[in-house]
Amino acid sequence: MELALQTKAAINKALELDQGAKYRALLGESIKEIGDAFEPEEEKHPRKHLGASLLGRECTRYLWLSWRWAFWKRQDGRMIRLFNRGHLEEARWIALIRAAGFHTVHLENGKQIRISGCGGHYGGSLDGTICGCPEVPDTWGLLEFKTFNKKTFDKLEKVGVQESKHEHFVQCQQYMAKRGLSYTLYGAICKDNDEIHLEILRPDRINAGLYEKRALEVVTASKAPNRCSASPSYQTCKWCDAYDVCHTGKPIMKTCRSCEHVIACDGGVWYCGPKQKELSATEQYAACELYVLSGMFR
Repeated sequence: MELALQTKAAINKALELDQGAKYRALLGESIKEIGDAFEPEEEKHPRKHLGASLLGRECTRYLWLSWRWAFWKRQDGRMIRLFNRGHLEEARWIALIRAAGFHTVHLENGKQIRISGCGGHYGGSLDGTICGCPEVPDTWGLLEFKTFNKKTFDKLEKVGVQESKHEHFVQCQQYMAKRGLSYTLYGAICKDNDEIHLEILRPDRINAGLYEKRALEVVTASKAPNRCSASPSYQTCKWCDAYDVCHTGKPIMKTCRSCEHVIACDGGVWYCGPKQKELSATEQYAACELYVLSGMFR
C-alpha cells in the first residue's frame, strides 16, 4: 500500500491556512462541474452500458444479467439519498485538491471524462484527472473518490484498496489503461468522522488486460454465463440484486434486451430485427407486442 501522505498534508495545510475560505469558494465552482452525474434521464431505466465500476465483481453471470436488463432494483428514498451523497463528495474532493494547489480536470467537452470499449457497450466515467501530486510530480494521474462507513474505512486504511475494495482497484486499472494515465490518486472519506484516506495506485497492465477481456466475454456471450455458485446461500449470491431471477425462478424483466429479436451492434446500439430500427433506451425498457424471451436465458 502506497499512501499519499504528502498530498494529504498539503490538503490539510491549505484548509488550516485560511480556515477553509478558498476551499469553500472552489466548492461552489466544482459543484457546477458534476452536473453530468445528476442527468435525470439516467435514472429512468437501468444503466445503458456495462460499467467499469462493476467489472471487478465476482460473478460474471451478474454482469451479463444486469447488462441485459434481466432485472433492475429500484431504490428507496434512503438509498437514493445515499448515492446522491457520493456524487456530492466528488465536488468536495475536487475543491479540496484544487485548494491545495494541484491542477485537476473534471470535464471533457462539457461532460464527465469517459472510457468506452466492446463496441460502445462497455464504459465508465472518471471522477477526474490530476497533475502536480507530490508523490508523482509532473505526470497526469486519475482521480477516484469514494465514501465509506467507519467499519469499511478502517479496513481500507489497514490493508489498502487492492485487498479491501477489489472492484475499485479493477475500475481504476481500466481507467488508467484506457486513458494512458500513470497512476491513480484514490481518495476515500469516512462518513462517520470525515477522516480521509489517500492512496497511490500504480498501473497493473495484466489486471487491466484480463478484465477488459472479461468485459468482451460478457458483451459477446451467446448464453447466460454460469453462476459464481450453485448454492443460493453462498455469501455473494445472498446479497446480490440478481438473486431472485438467478436462484428463485423469478421471471426475467421484460425489456428489449432480453428479447429474442434484439441485436447488440457497434456504437452501443441495440437493433430490433422485425422492426428494422435502432432502439432508444426508452423503447428498450418498454419492450413491445413482439417480445419473445431470448433463448440465451433458458
